[in-house]
Amino acid sequence: MDEIELKAAEVVARNIELLEGAYDLAVNKMDLMLYEATREILEDKQKLLLWEYDFGGELNDYPWLAPTEWRAEGEVAGGNYNLVCYIDRGGESETWLAEFAGGPARCVCFSISTNTVSGVRKLGRLSGTITAEVSELGELGFSFDASDFVLKLQLKFDREEIAKGFADGDLSTALAPIGEALDKINAARPILDRVEQAVRRFNA
Repeated sequence: MDEIELKAAEVVARNIELLEGAYDLAVNKMDLMLYEATREILEDKQKLLLWEYDFGGELNDYPWLAPTEWRAEGEVAGGNYNLVCYIDRGGESETWLAEFAGGPARCVCFSISTNTVSGVRKLGRLSGTITAEVSELGELGFSFDASDFVLKLQLKFDREEIAKGFADGDLSTALAPIGEALDKINAARPILDRVEQAVRRFNA
């Protein structure tokens, strides 16, 4: 270890019980609170949008929702969708807390992708059919991973607001960007519907 790591190791050794307790709290209780608050926001929006959904039982289930119109041909609700929107993580942290309250490399986002097309080559060809839509969505703050055919809208949380939310036992204000992002996605429906139609044509 270098000098900085050695100093950090000293701090860890002196506070190992506190660190282990903090990790256990983050994994077993704080992540659950984040999920429950996220679910409440998603449920409220779903009632307004009337989209199909499955919010699972934890954030690791990647809660999703999609307009009925995005459902693939011949599929039932909860099956395959030409486009589906879901809570996703931007990093590879051990806890969702680190994603919600972390820096730029650790973030939470809404991802929009398809589960009707797979394979690098097919996804690459499909991506090539929506260049105009990607450009328009980019102006609205969406990013696009062409290799995986995934649109992303990053959620920006305030770490201090999240800390205050835990202290107050109410994360609704801290997680308000989730609802705001869904409003943004819904406002972009005319463009996203064109993306969905491109997927539908690709599968025809």
